[in-house]
Amino acid sequence: MNRLTDKELIKELENRFSENDKALKELNALTSQLTTLNKHLEESEAMKSHFLSNIRNEIINPFAAIIGLSSSLINSDNYGPDQIKHILSLIFSEAFHLDFQLQNIFAAAEIEAGEVALQINKVDVYSVIEQTVSSFQHMADKNKIKLSLQNTIEKTNDSTSFLTDQLKFQIILKNVISNAIQYSHADSEVKIITEFTSQMLTVTVKDNGIGIAKEEEKLIFDRFKKADSNINTLNKGHGLGLSVCNDYLEFMNGSIYLESSPGNGSTFIIKIPVSSESGNQNTLASDGNIFLFEEGELF
Repeated sequence: MNRLTDKELIKELENRFSENDKALKELNALTSQLTTLNKHLEESEAMKSHFLSNIRNEIINPFAAIIGLSSSLINSDNYGPDQIKHILSLIFSEAFHLDFQLQNIFAAAEIEAGEVALQINKVDVYSVIEQTVSSFQHMADKNKIKLSLQNTIEKTNDSTSFLTDQLKFQIILKNVISNAIQYSHADSEVKIITEFTSQMLTVTVKDNGIGIAKEEEKLIFDRFKKADSNINTLNKGHGLGLSVCNDYLEFMNGSIYLESSPGNGSTFIIKIPVSSESGNQNTLASDGNIFLFEEGELF
């Protein structure tokens, strides 16, 4: 066996030290990545628990109210017509809220699973917007809010037809209107302004409510965070609505913009381009999902 010269031996040692140093750096980098991933998983687990707790409340509370109110009607013979009408109004309000929140929950589940399928059909934009706004009149009356629909769309036989996913469009519109009503001051006005061309539908929802700080604007589109906990404790909801809007609009090649400042209300501008073809279009989520659920759970 040939003996190494001192120079060769030093070179060999330097190479081995270099390889060991490289391996140590790679190990440290991997350890850092695992630490970060573990932190994300812990945060995800905490968010999941908090999120599911809110979801359960959003389902259980309306059901409990509906059962209690219905039971009082069944078991009492002393209610007059006005009392019966009032109780039925409360039942309707709770049922409407429950149906609305379930739509958001199922939409979020669909998005999380990456299984969004667009059902593109010719939609009568005029009728859909008018009916959707009308469905929130009882909620607006309860909150002493005036709903104002400023429709620039002329109602003719075919001029209001638009290729889009009607159900997802309605969910988007419902969430923005609901949000505007919830965060508006009593005796104020929520304006819904529509503009329509052959290629683009624009819906602007403007309120005179509490407004949103610039640094919190991104949070309102996060499915598992809510912008101001002090504000949100005054209102129903689990924070899904605007995130569902944002995700659905992304799948529909649309967009949503926010103009707001604290104390000066908020303006949401929704833009949806006409779809190129009718029928079913399967779409996958582009972002990775770190909000993890065990097999068999809702999400």
